[in-house]
Amino acid sequence: MADLISRQAVIEALDSINCCGWVEDSWENVCSIIEHVPSAQLEMTRIENALHGKSAEEQYDFLRWLMQDYGMRFTDTRAAVIEWLKGERREDG
Repeated sequence: MADLISRQAVIEALDSINCCGWVEDSWENVCSIIEHVPSAQLEMTRIENALHGKSAEEQYDFLRWLMQDYGMRFTDTRAAVIEWLKGERREDG
């Protein structure tokens, strides 16, 4: 399991122990560096967002909708579903 913490939590934790008499400019530099560190939390894909928190039955119903109800409205079902997964929109359906 990954150990993910928020950048804000780090800043607050460091702020709570900032008893070393750091120069204010140095403290602001440390906070700026921490704020610009990329998030360790991975972004969820569109399909993960759509399925997140759903029961197995709801996941099945969504996948059926995506492949049949949505995908079959287009000439190229495979391409339409792939574009949906990428967050792109098809207009020919």
